[in-house]
Parts: sequence; structure tokens; C-alpha cells
Amino acid sequence: MGRGVTATVLLAVAIAVDALPVAAGGSLAPSTQDAVDPATCQDAAVDDAGRLSLAHTWDSETISAVTRRYHSGMAYDRTRQKAILFGGLDADGSSLGDTWKFDASVGWSQLAPDVSPSPRYGFAFIWTGDDYLLFAGDATSQTWVFNPDAVSWSLLALPLTPPAGIIYPAMAFSSAHARAVLFGGGQGDTTWVYDVGASSWFSPALASGPSDRYGASMAYDEDTGSMILFGGQEVVSGLYLNDTWAFSLASLTWAQLSVVSPPAARAHAAMAYDDDRRRLALFGGKSGANSFDDVYFFDAALQRWTEAADFSNSDRPTARYGHGMFYDSASGYLRAFAGKLSDNQPANTFWTHHLSTYGVCASVALSVSSATAVRWSSLLGTDVNLPAGTSVQYQVAFSSDGASFGGFRGPDATTSTYYSSESTSMPQAAGEHYLKVKTYLYSYSYPKQPALGGWQLNYDRAPEKPVLSAPVQGVIVNDLRPVLTFGRVNDPDGLGDGPLAYQVQVASDVVLAYPFLNDTGLSAGVFSGDYAPTADLFQ
Repeated sequence: MGRGVTATVLLAVAIAVDALPVAAGGSLAPSTQDAVDPATCQDAAVDDAGRLSLAHTWDSETISAVTRRYHSGMAYDRTRQKAILFGGLDADGSSLGDTWKFDASVGWSQLAPDVSPSPRYGFAFIWTGDDYLLFAGDATSQTWVFNPDAVSWSLLALPLTPPAGIIYPAMAFSSAHARAVLFGGGQGDTTWVYDVGASSWFSPALASGPSDRYGASMAYDEDTGSMILFGGQEVVSGLYLNDTWAFSLASLTWAQLSVVSPPAARAHAAMAYDDDRRRLALFGGKSGANSFDDVYFFDAALQRWTEAADFSNSDRPTARYGHGMFYDSASGYLRAFAGKLSDNQPANTFWTHHLSTYGVCASVALSVSSATAVRWSSLLGTDVNLPAGTSVQYQVAFSSDGASFGGFRGPDATTSTYYSSESTSMPQAAGEHYLKVKTYLYSYSYPKQPALGGWQLNYDRAPEKPVLSAPVQGVIVNDLRPVLTFGRVNDPDGLGDGPLAYQVQVASDVVLAYPFLNDTGLSAGVFSGDYAPTADLFQ
């Protein structure tokens, strides 16, 4: 149209957001204690401190058929994935001579071999690659072998054995060397080696070694190829010890280790090797009148003891000593049975310790109340504790109605990527007011565990659309550059979303197909007063 010609046009306004800063908008800061959905958790839980961590729990079952006992023998057959229990002391202080089998698929069952060792306690009992080996526990120096397939005990007639009278010795087996090592028990500081293939004992000449002791704990560490011995009660002085020694079957030598953070001095604790995590586990024990309920793990390669974190449930074994423990490679659990409790009563409770190195939990639906569109901008874990060898990752699922959620996805909107524990942008799901966070926890150095106190979820909400107040109804007559008046723009975030950009278009059709005016890159400030177009409306 030319100048001087009366015309009526329809004004329409569209808003375009050219950029949204990460820091703009608002944020949600839910805690894991309040926002974790327990039904979604697998091998992870909120601990007593209110932080999400890997599950570190005990489950228990009372085995009423098995007499309460302590100072019995229990060992696990890694080939057949079953355990054998023998002997011990009952509540009256009487020696027991019964034989039991544990099979995770069927539970406990008593065996009835034709011949058995005499009732006894305080003996050494281990699995030796096929059969089980028992030594000591009475006044003799008998060596017994138990065959689990034939369900039979056999007394070996050997020309040389450790001396009679040994009580509470430590013994462990190396499958790599097909040999067992016996130490301690009150009959001198001699180290004895049993050759499984030759069915014979021998005592190597040693320049040095640990002092003689009762109730030391010993297990074979496959990574270092050493027998690891811990603690016990020294025979001569009566002192309780917390020294750590390694015996090499290759060189037949002892070496005292300079370890980090050893457990308190104790005797009659149980020790087992965790095949999967390559760690030795120590549980319980006693020192004088005091008993322990703690769990320690030993990394022999690093010569470091680490106490397991507090359990995330209240159900845990009470302090005890003289119990048995093995690592169940079929299930990946530590299992402990029997022992004498702090009230001086023996137990027949079977405890299972869950060792989690990977766990996952999802949150409940989290949301922002807003009439305008929401764009989630970044995700950050809060109160995060990541010891060396641990990590935390996240995925997010979005919903527009809080009921129907998409799958959990990472930064590239696929299921194969993850957000890190650091602040990570979320370039997806604009306009969806609801989300859930799925947290993945990893430990590559058990028992070190990651812990998470919550999440910070940052978001931006689009400002409300400016409303034209003048000219009335958008009718312009013979005015090439009319002054346009808009109502004040309301920003729900209240923080100023700059650099937001707006666009003003003027056209004679409501769909703005052919605008006469197209002003872009306008700041929110232009809508706080009158706005004059930058060019004539009609050319």
C-alpha cells in the first residue's frame, strides 16, 4: 500500500526463545532420603545417614535343627558349591561330633557317615580341593579326611604329623599349590605344611615367623599367592594381637606386613576369601571379655585393611567369636554360622552378608508447577562422596503428565549413555514438567562405597507471552509506525532468563504467513513500555 491510503491490518505477536542459559530459571533439590522410591532399588538403599549407597546388609535364619554351638569347623567346597559343618561345643560345654551339609538350593541337612572323628572343638577344618581336612581338637594328633561324595570320614595313618595337644590353630588351603598350612595352637611356633597329593605333613625350617598363638585367623589370598594370618592370642604373654603376616608357599617364608588401618586386636575371628572381589573378609572375634561385630576387608596387594561401612538396616549379627564363615561363590555372599555371643550363649543363626559392588535406585516423580513450558537444563549430584575406585552415574526419564514416563536415557537421549556425577546439561525433553532420576552406583574397590545425598535439577520456564494492549484489537489506521503497547512480561522464574530473544511480527493474516514487519532479537525490556517498529509497516 502507498502513503495516505487508509488500511486496516491485524497485529499478531509471536515469541521466540533464541537461547536459554544453563544458570537461568529455578532448581529442585530433592534429597535421596525423601525422593528415592524403595521399590525400584536393587542392591542399593538409603543408609542410616540418609544417603543413597550400595546395600551392605545381613539377613538371618535360625537353623533350629542344628544344635547351638561355637568353636566348630565349617568349610566351603568351591567345586560342589556346598559347605560342611562338624563338631564344636554346645551350650553345656559338651563336645559335639555331628556332621552337617549346607546346600543353598535345599538348606541344611544332617549327614550320617558310618565313622566319624570323636566329638571335639577348637580344631582346624578346611576344604582341600576335593575332600575336607581336619586336624587337632583332641589330645591326639589325628588327621582326618571327609569325602562329601561318599559321605565318609577316613583317619589317615601318617608317619609324621604336627604334635598332639594343638588347640585353636589356624589353617588354610592353596588350590594353586595343592597344599595347606597349619600354624599356632600352643605347641610352639612351628609352621606345618600338608601336601594334599602326597597326603603327608612336613615342617620347613624357617628363619623367622609369627609367635605361637591361639585362635588366629588365616586364609589364602589368590592375588598375592600368600597365606594371610591375622591376630590371635599370644601363648606366652596372653596378649591379644592385631599383627598381619604373609606366608609364601613358593619360598616357604613368613613376612610381617606393614599394613594400613588394621582391626583391633582379637582372637577367634572368622576369615574367608571373597573370590569375586579379590578381598579377604574378617568378621567378629574377641579380646578378653569383649566381643566384636565388625567386618573388615583386607587388600593383600595394597596391604590395607578397610572396615565395612555401617549397615543400612538394623538386622545384623551381634558380637560373637568362635563362629565359622565362608564365601558362597554360587550366590556371591559371605555366610556365617554359630559362635558364642556376648551373653555367653552359643548361636545357631545362619547369617548372610550381601556384598554389593553395583546397585541402582530410581526416584519418585519430581515436578515443577508452572503454567508455561519447562526446559530442564542440568543435573548435579549433591552431597556426593566418591572414594577412589567408586563412581555414580544417572539417567533421566521425562513425562508431560506425571503418569506416563519415557525410558531412562542419558545426555544424547539414548539408553546407552549416562550423566556423570558432575553437573551435566540435559539437552532433551523441553516442555515436560515431570522427571525421574535413576542413579547407578559402582564400587571397583570393595568395601569402598559411593554415597549420594540428593540431586540438583536446574530448569528454565518460558516467560509468558506479551499481550498487546494498544492499539485496541490490533487495528491500525493510516499509521506507518504505530506505537505498540504490551502488558508487562511475567517471568515465572523471577530470575530473568536473558539472553532470551523475542520476535514481533505484524501481518494482515492471523497465521502470520506474510508479515509486513518482522522485528527479531528483542529483549524482554521492550515490553515494559511502548514499542515503536523499526520500519514502516506498509511499503
